Amino acid sequence: MIQKTVLVVFLLLVGVNMAWAGSLGIGFNDESAQIDYLHVLSRETYGESEAGLRLLYNEESEVVLGGLGAGIKGVPGNFPGLMTGVSVNLTGADTDFEDLLAIGIGLQVGYIPPRMQGLGLTAGVLYSPDVFTFMDAEDYLETRAGLFFTFMPRAALNLTYQNILVEFEEFGEVRLDETVRIGIRLEF
Repeated sequence: MIQKTVLVVFLLLVGVNMAWAGSLGIGFNDESAQIDYLHVLSRETYGESEAGLRLLYNEESEVVLGGLGAGIKGVPGNFPGLMTGVSVNLTGADTDFEDLLAIGIGLQVGYIPPRMQGLGLTAGVLYSPDVFTFMDAEDYLETRAGLFFTFMPRAALNLTYQNILVEFEEFGEVRLDETVRIGIRLEF
């Protein structure tokens, strides 16, 4: 019940904010779904700053995970097609056995080869050490890698592998999410 309530509230917040510049991503498979919304705070010649919301539900591991983040991304130097970013994220999760709250640093990279006409690669890592991980958790590590294809100027299909590993005080290392999702990202 709580998962459905959180999902409805999240979707309402995203719906209200659609008039702002940003993007909406939805990824899913048979056991899980992830929705994220990124809002562009400012845009300049070589990059932009953004804030984001995320909600993940994994039915198989019975995890509801939410996140807030803020970061910057941009084009480093004179390397066509390369985009890098750094962010600070607050992640919280409710599981059947433990709860977590983590403040982490995220790094991301994306590359669209100029001759590939919209086909690109993306990768990211989010890490929170013990000192910034609270409640029942001691460590948080999230990694992801994916392919995307921009088939319209403001729409892309993606295929993403995501792995979330948390070390809990009582249970040790627990994999909250390890899956491949297909999805779409729409830019507004």
